[in-house]
Amino acid sequence: FREGARATAAGRGLAGGMDIPDLTAVDRLDAESLLAILTERYEAEQVYTYIGPILVAVNPLKALPIYGEAEARKYREAGSRADVPPHVYRIAHEAFSEMVDERMNQSVVVSGESGAGKTETTKHIVRMVSWASAHALGLAGDSGGGVGAALEAKLLATNPILEALGNCRTLRNDNSSRFGKFIKLHYSALGKQVGAHIDTYLLERSRVVRQNSGERNFHVLHALTGGLDEVERDELGVGRVSDYHYLGRRSAKESALKKSSEFADDAEVWGRTLRALSALGCSDGDVAEVRNALAAVLALGELEFDGSETNEGHSSLPSNPALLGKSATRLGVEAADLSSKMCTRYVAAPDGWFTVHLTVQQCCNARDALAKALYGRLFDWLVARANASICPDEGFDGGEEEEEGKAQAEAGGFIGILDIFGFESFQTNSFEQLCINYAN
Repeated sequence: FREGARATAAGRGLAGGMDIPDLTAVDRLDAESLLAILTERYEAEQVYTYIGPILVAVNPLKALPIYGEAEARKYREAGSRADVPPHVYRIAHEAFSEMVDERMNQSVVVSGESGAGKTETTKHIVRMVSWASAHALGLAGDSGGGVGAALEAKLLATNPILEALGNCRTLRNDNSSRFGKFIKLHYSALGKQVGAHIDTYLLERSRVVRQNSGERNFHVLHALTGGLDEVERDELGVGRVSDYHYLGRRSAKESALKKSSEFADDAEVWGRTLRALSALGCSDGDVAEVRNALAAVLALGELEFDGSETNEGHSSLPSNPALLGKSATRLGVEAADLSSKMCTRYVAAPDGWFTVHLTVQQCCNARDALAKALYGRLFDWLVARANASICPDEGFDGGEEEEEGKAQAEAGGFIGILDIFGFESFQTNSFEQLCINYAN
């Protein structure tokens, strides 16, 4: 590919892509020319390139020394884009400056293929606008002191939770986001960061109950099986990854990520998730409920059903009463009630309600629907807890300080960051993936 790109560049007089930071300067811009220039810049570790107002980022797949407060200062102090190399910091600084100077709300859309680096780019934007806010307020060290620093810390603390519950391994990416999020950063009229809010979209709940070959379930479900201590494991009745239908019944070795992945160590992922929950103000009781809900999801996947034909039609029941009791305990319901809800449904008729007994396949579908709904509700609840920590309407202690915070948010503006989950094409594509690809 690189040889072809170089040949294209040479044939079209595009050699010297390092000198083309903005592709709108190219006379003939088509796919081949674009790729030729991006390839040359990428090989020189120039991973950012403009196309007018658009910034193209090519994932270097390694750490580069182009981030941090010193680099941020360079982009903040530059008179124009032409004075500095292309960078996500410049995009973030322009959004902040226009919000403050023009009194106009801003949004940055981050889209691309799975594994392109969208989530990391979003983190860089959040940090840059926090530093820009601190500088605008004259805070020493550009560290975003006071409310801004606290909000940035809490906002970044949501990442381990959202990644653990919303990301997984796909065929293209060991940490693919299977949901979209819109982060709203609220500012006062002077540019002081006063709050934030996260909206999430289209969590791929179908992944909870089935995955394509070579893929994994959400990180947190794997982490639960490898991160609990023996006391917690016995208390919740949690086994190993190979014990669970929803985890593919694969060995730990088969389901493991490559060692370079930050999600390779299940115990570390679980510990990181617990620390993030604590940072958001979750109590020990809240954390226990999170553990319990995740264990309930895995337990539901172990339920199987036996069916028979009678004169009245189908009749199905859970085949293992012990597993049914275990799932019911985790859910806090009676085993008979759980069995009834998965094995029958009620139908309205002119003369009242009557009970319909489900087939084995219909019982399995009801089981999976319950597991997906439970996981989705848990995800939404954790996002709500995060918002309670960072929202301007809820992130103040009350009294005059709370009223001041609300007034500042109303008088100022916001910067929105839309992190669209990645385009992928699987062997079998879910409805959520259709929506994801259409959005991209």
